[in-house]
Amino acid sequence: PAIQELLAQTASQASVSPVAARIALAAMAASGHKELPLAWAATLADLLATESASTLTPDVVATLRAVPPAKAQAEKIAAALQKVGDSTATVEIRLAALAIIPGGAKHLSDTQCDLLLKSIDREQPATIRGMAADVLSKAKLSPAQLAALANRLPAANPPALDRLLGAF
Repeated sequence: PAIQELLAQTASQASVSPVAARIALAAMAASGHKELPLAWAATLADLLATESASTLTPDVVATLRAVPPAKAQAEKIAAALQKVGDSTATVEIRLAALAIIPGGAKHLSDTQCDLLLKSIDREQPATIRGMAADVLSKAKLSPAQLAALANRLPAANPPALDRLLGAF
């Protein structure tokens, strides 16, 4: 617990030392924990919500991919990851954040849905298509979003169709 607290404190001081924060996040990701310790959950959610720490967003997402949150923390982490999906981060980071929302996205904004629908196009790189298909297959889509997805299926990459059909 003392080391966990030290890592959380170091990561939370990203504005003072971004390099130290990045190292702390890498240590968290490599920790081998099955669930996110409480001390880390609040820090990671705060880092995702803080504009000044946006350069660390890829590291925070990687940490959350390696050490998923416990059920008690899932809602707070999911809300923070959902905000990353609407941020100005790169497409890869936005998709990665949406892909690791615990239990799948409960609601996709229009911006997020548009991003996902554009990302399943067969002209996109395989990593982008795969992440977008995973997010869409787990998300709770509105009837309008399902109709938009149905309209985009002809442009989707054929190997992703089985996952995309899971959205229906």
